[in-house]
Amino acid sequence: AGMNVTAVDVSQAGCARVSAIAAESSIPITAVHEDLRSYEFTEKYDVIIAHGILHLLPIPDRVPLLERMKSHTVPNGANVVAVFTNRIPAPPDLMDAFIGLFEEDELFDAYQHWDILLKRSYTMNDEHPGGIHHEHPVNKIVARKRT
Repeated sequence: AGMNVTAVDVSQAGCARVSAIAAESSIPITAVHEDLRSYEFTEKYDVIIAHGILHLLPIPDRVPLLERMKSHTVPNGANVVAVFTNRIPAPPDLMDAFIGLFEEDELFDAYQHWDILLKRSYTMNDEHPGGIHHEHPVNKIVARKRT
């Protein structure tokens, strides 16, 4: 739709997959193989999406990343963010991955000076291969940067 899209992923395979799907669909996407903790935004964006990734980062790293996301969003642009919280403890088989679970409502507090377009807290039921069932508490926000 004429938008410039940048996808950032720590996984080389993930970047290759996004690039291949985009090429098959003739959609121009720039895939960047880099850790988000060290990624330097070079542009300002209309929308920045971080869906289901921030809780995988160490807690000290996510505040600077959120601040960079917010500062690289154009006025009236939006951030779409979904994170797992600690309202329900991490499942034992995922504790090593979920090192940065958010406190309940912590995400909402980070966007208190933005216009909140959507604010949801819910529990997501998830089933992994092998029939492993998990419940994940989620905080999700769509926030628009004020001018």
